[in-house]
Amino acid sequence: MEAVSKRKNETEEEPDSHSRSRRVSYVHDFMTLVNRHHGRERSVGFYADKLYISPKYLSLIIKESTGRSAAEWIDEYVILEAKNLLRFSGKNIQQIAYELNFTNQSSFGKYFKHLTGMSPSEFQRS
Repeated sequence: MEAVSKRKNETEEEPDSHSRSRRVSYVHDFMTLVNRHHGRERSVGFYADKLYISPKYLSLIIKESTGRSAAEWIDEYVILEAKNLLRFSGKNIQQIAYELNFTNQSSFGKYFKHLTGMSPSEFQRS
């Protein structure tokens, strides 16, 4: 969020500030929505619908404003939540998978390993 705030201050001084401030608003609203819904929703389309813009446009403005794609931000939030749950919740992997709205433990494990390089159980033991 700090990077978004810095970017907002920089862009407010530019001549086309109405268009820029609208983009900054979308980025801020996207981050707020991801923070609120990442435990249930991982689809860029969900967040774009909430903002009344297309997924393609959302992806474009997020990438231009933050240097990371909308999907990368969503994954970041989900993985941070998963890591917290794995370390501190006392729940088993299946419970965490369902809490994060994965259809099963296997799909959660593949997602987690793809993004972190280790399985949820390896992470839990580390």
